[in-house]
Amino acid sequence: MPIGFAFFGKNNPVSWNYETVPQKEFEKELVAQPVQEVVDSAGGTHKVEAESLEHRKGFQPRGKTLGGSSSINAMLYVRGHKWDYDHWSQLGNEGWSYEEILPYFKKAEHNEMFDNNYHGQDGPLNVSKIRHENQPVKDFVKSGSEIFGFNEDFNGEEQEGIGFYQCTQKDGKRCSAAKAYLVPCLERDNLTILTDTNVNKIVIENKKAVGVECIDKDGNYYILKANKEVILSSGAFGSPQIMLRSGVGPRDEINKHGIEHLHELPGVGKNLQDHIDYLTVHKYDSIELIGMSLRSILFKFPIEIFKIYFRKSWSFYFNCC
Repeated sequence: MPIGFAFFGKNNPVSWNYETVPQKEFEKELVAQPVQEVVDSAGGTHKVEAESLEHRKGFQPRGKTLGGSSSINAMLYVRGHKWDYDHWSQLGNEGWSYEEILPYFKKAEHNEMFDNNYHGQDGPLNVSKIRHENQPVKDFVKSGSEIFGFNEDFNGEEQEGIGFYQCTQKDGKRCSAAKAYLVPCLERDNLTILTDTNVNKIVIENKKAVGVECIDKDGNYYILKANKEVILSSGAFGSPQIMLRSGVGPRDEINKHGIEHLHELPGVGKNLQDHIDYLTVHKYDSIELIGMSLRSILFKFPIEIFKIYFRKSWSFYFNCC
């Protein structure tokens, strides 16, 4: 995990800083300590009242900048499991089987490590191996491999096992969706980028999307009309929100917010599924790993800063395994 990721917490100007609603299934633990701030798996914090039976909330950082969450995440390149895509196809979603979407994964990717049936070489999104593999991480992978088996490529034929992550990085630096797709096109005459601007809803006429209603940083509303098509690509959180505000989705959910219902689509805003993380904290006496200690700050940090300039290998930037 890149150092500093845990500090992409609340009040971050480039994140929407969402929280899940408290839910009893999430965690049932009696907290006997005084009021405190608890750090969750995504690096966010929330307040826990004294002597409370905590129905813990989850912090959900979402990118509020060009590139979206790919500009603030941990830079891990992990595709969804083959079974998930095949299941979507079996449910009637034509074109969503693993074999059908694999060409698009390959088209998007420039993989520095693999050139085979599962990876591409000519895409804009750069995928690289970890440039900093310290001995404790190697030992962890070796130990885990003896139990679960070593997997060289989580995005290849088999996704289970122990191994090193692939990262969306180029030359040791983040390669976000904005860096990969937007930056190379900045000089195009037919491209206009509006920052500090949000899409409120899709403008729909006769069941056809004809434009979008936007809000600028001063709260002013205006409409952009489309000549050909409107592409909705705002992520797993943002796209359903825009659809619901546009009147597309479950009638009861839309009507209770005073929005005109235009099209019944029951699944919108439902069945969100997120990956599961399990993090543990251990004390480690050596400064070989990055940690917030006086020894690490005085002796480790200067070495790592030197590395980024001369070797493009800085452990502050990298994920472990």
